[in-house]
Amino acid sequence: MKANGNYKPGLNLNALTTEVVNHKKMYKSKGAWVVASAFLFFGTLGAVGAGANDTTPVVAQTAQQTPTNSVTTPTQSVVVNSTASAVSVQAQATSQSQTSAPTSASSTSTTEGATSTATTKTNQQRETEAQNDVPNNSWTSPVDVQANQTVNQAVKEAKPVINAAGGKITQGAPLDSTKMTPDEQNKSVKDQTDNISQVATGDSVIKDSVDSVGKDTPVKGDSINMTGKSKSEIIKEASKQAVGLGSTDAERETINKAIATAQDIQKAGGDIKKIKFDDSKRTTAEASSATARDTMKIEAVNFADRQLVKEIDQARKIMEKHGGKINQSTAIDATNMSDDDLKNNLDQQIQKIKYTASSDEQLNALAELKSATGALAAKLTETTDGSKMSASDQAKYVQEVANRVHMVLDANQKLKDLSDSLKNEGGSVTINDPIEVTKQDQIKATSDLEKQIAIQKEKVALKNKTAEGQKTIAGQIQQAKDKGLNPVDDGTVEVKATGDVDNVVNQNQSNIDAVKNEIDKINQAVDSAPKNIDYNGGRDGYTQSGHWQALNSNNNNSNFLGKDIKISVVSPDGKNIGNNQVMIASPNLDNSHLITSIIWDKQNPEVVNGRITSDHADPNHYGYKDSTKTLQVAAGTQLKFANAVHLADGSTRDLYVTFDGVSDQNDVDYGKNVDVYNENGQINSYVSGTHSKNKVDNRMTFSVGAPLGQNKENYLFISTITDIDLGQTADTDDNTTVIAVGGGLKSLNGDGNTRYIKADINLGGLDSNGYGIDRDENALNDADSYPDGTIIAAHYGTSWTVGVVNDPASPSLGVAQGMFGQSGKVNAKLINTNVKLKNVDYKYTPEHMNITPYQTPVSVLSTNYHPYSAQVEDHYYTYHPMDIDYYRYMREPEAPKPVETPKKEEAPKETPKAPETPKAQEQVQVTPTPVTPAEAVRQAVQQDSPKPAEKQATLPQTGDSNNIGLEIAGAVTVALTTIGLLGGAKRRKRA
Repeated sequence: MKANGNYKPGLNLNALTTEVVNHKKMYKSKGAWVVASAFLFFGTLGAVGAGANDTTPVVAQTAQQTPTNSVTTPTQSVVVNSTASAVSVQAQATSQSQTSAPTSASSTSTTEGATSTATTKTNQQRETEAQNDVPNNSWTSPVDVQANQTVNQAVKEAKPVINAAGGKITQGAPLDSTKMTPDEQNKSVKDQTDNISQVATGDSVIKDSVDSVGKDTPVKGDSINMTGKSKSEIIKEASKQAVGLGSTDAERETINKAIATAQDIQKAGGDIKKIKFDDSKRTTAEASSATARDTMKIEAVNFADRQLVKEIDQARKIMEKHGGKINQSTAIDATNMSDDDLKNNLDQQIQKIKYTASSDEQLNALAELKSATGALAAKLTETTDGSKMSASDQAKYVQEVANRVHMVLDANQKLKDLSDSLKNEGGSVTINDPIEVTKQDQIKATSDLEKQIAIQKEKVALKNKTAEGQKTIAGQIQQAKDKGLNPVDDGTVEVKATGDVDNVVNQNQSNIDAVKNEIDKINQAVDSAPKNIDYNGGRDGYTQSGHWQALNSNNNNSNFLGKDIKISVVSPDGKNIGNNQVMIASPNLDNSHLITSIIWDKQNPEVVNGRITSDHADPNHYGYKDSTKTLQVAAGTQLKFANAVHLADGSTRDLYVTFDGVSDQNDVDYGKNVDVYNENGQINSYVSGTHSKNKVDNRMTFSVGAPLGQNKENYLFISTITDIDLGQTADTDDNTTVIAVGGGLKSLNGDGNTRYIKADINLGGLDSNGYGIDRDENALNDADSYPDGTIIAAHYGTSWTVGVVNDPASPSLGVAQGMFGQSGKVNAKLINTNVKLKNVDYKYTPEHMNITPYQTPVSVLSTNYHPYSAQVEDHYYTYHPMDIDYYRYMREPEAPKPVETPKKEEAPKETPKAPETPKAQEQVQVTPTPVTPAEAVRQAVQQDSPKPAEKQATLPQTGDSNNIGLEIAGAVTVALTTIGLLGGAKRRKRA
């Protein structure tokens, strides 16, 4: 407690403070300290007041007025002590009715017909005069001055204490003392000063209590006007507020300690929210009960949050390991939850957290399963909120995921089996990234993959079949060679099925057989034909007239055709010149180079080099029969016959012919010109001589496609040469072979070389020695004489020269020869010994299978936890400082009274006598030396009152004359006992 400068000497503040501090140590709570302080304060105050009661009462002066020029010194005034210390406070208003002191009617009234001069003064003016103790005989008396000074001093001393507590001391309207007896005025002064002292004491108690508690406990409320309140009422109000402030501060400290120790609440994310509550609206027992309730709630919430945090920490380690999450959610307000409800809610949360953690372990285990393809059967995705799932719902979810995972495992196993099967068949497999599926119908049917396996099996079978076919074809190639054939690669067939291989092999064999059959025919014809010319039946070593015979081409200068060409007349026909079938076997010859006929129809020949000497032949030289064209050219001239060459493939070529005529005579008219004519399509030439002894050489050189010497391609020439008679010799160049011989002919160079064929000199003669078919003046008659004088010759090369030489012994003068034409045609058939054989191949590309395994999304569960929070009371106390009104005393001047008719004299009433002017020797002398208050009072009594003062009429004395300090202390003691009991109960409950 702080010492107040307004306390009177004799109050040992140091001793009082020491005593309070010593008592403070006895209490553990701040509330008990406040109560103890109040107890000690009021006890000490009561003792001081009791000591002051020894002062002799001072009786107000009523019988004698103080002169207007007299001044009463402060040492003569009666002063009321106040026991309060000035401190600042906070308050919350609590309205209380204010009791105003009675106001003198005379202070505001006027007499009839006149207005008092005193009413013209304001209360402020009056206050100023009263404060300055200025007597004014116009409205007050020395008694009033003394009374006002007494009240003034009480106000002066009490005001700092009351104001420090937040209260106010306010002057009210002055009291009219003219209507008071001295006793009444004395009593009024005493009542006022007692009231002021009591209120000051109460405010001091309130302020000390406010200063002693925490800064958040007191809240200043509205002031309470205690004017006219009894001592017991002031004691009760001050005690109630002092005890209430201390108790509230203790409850606040208890709650704060409980919150500070409840660390698990903050760790869990919960909160303890304090709600303001004014303890002044309830008893201390009610506040203590609320604190006990809130403390227990804090402990219960802290315990629940501690258990929750323990489970959360364990579950979080499991869930986060497997991808799940546990999140803090909104707190649960457990303020109004019973202990059972809180426990049940906590159990439910813990079970949910455990279920979720266990579910995440199972889901993660499913996600780690590998399928047969090597891919994970499941893929962890975003978490699913499991906070709204019950345990059964979570179990269903886990089972549903397990079903999907096993669905994927089964599907991937089937894909693996198919891929292995394809690999076993030689195929290849690529495993793609898996795709996500959630339903059975999202898994594709494996029919396409099964088809791929079937195709791969077919490919393998075809691959093996092709290898077998290639081996067979290799044997066919060797077989063809063994049969004298020339196997030619006819390309490779890309087989698409096993049947294709069989088809190629069979076709190859057919080709071999076909060519072999044709070759066999040629070989049979060649082998069956005589190797030598048969001269039996003929004359003088010549062949028999009318006889036609084929020669063995192997022995008849076949090499002139080239070793790769075999030619034979396979069906000789001695009656029809055009029916002789000639077969050619060659690996290098084709139909585009096989000449079947040369026909000079009606086209005019073109001169390539040389000259035409006449556009028609001289018919006197030779009898030209059915010629359509005749001309004469200089020897050595080359003519072009457009499209005269017909090939076996149906195409035509231009024919270039060089005509040469040679005579051994010097007759310039002969041997220098050649008659050229066509007959029956033949190209005929005639070279004449002067007499039969001439040796005439008639030659024609044939070139196909280009002038002589310019042609680079080889052609096979086959022609029937007729009209060899009268000893003439058919002379052909190299690479010519005779394959058939008619009658009247023989070979000049032996059977092995038929290049030179000579006619019997009598063949075609008209004399008796002559013979031959169809003779006339020109000897044999060309084709009509067939087969006499006829041969079939073949030549292979870029050009072919055929000449007929006259025998000097012959009777003929000239030489005529005809080549080709209709009569020279043969039925030639080329059999190419090249046998075309196809090979087979299979571009084996193994089936490649793209396997796309499956995954199913697996979402682990997350959950929320709800920390527990609560609301507790944040205790505060609204205190109400005490206000008081005080009143001055004054006398209003009497207005003039109207003149009244004298009435019958009545007995006078007992009224106070008018004060008389004191005599000089009776006036109170002012002593310059200070005196004690008691001495001043005694002096005033002796001078101003002849009578002893009555107890009830004494002015208020300094000190606690009414023992209010002791009474408040008694009330506080009772409250202290109550608080101690409640505090002990709370401590036992918390323990």
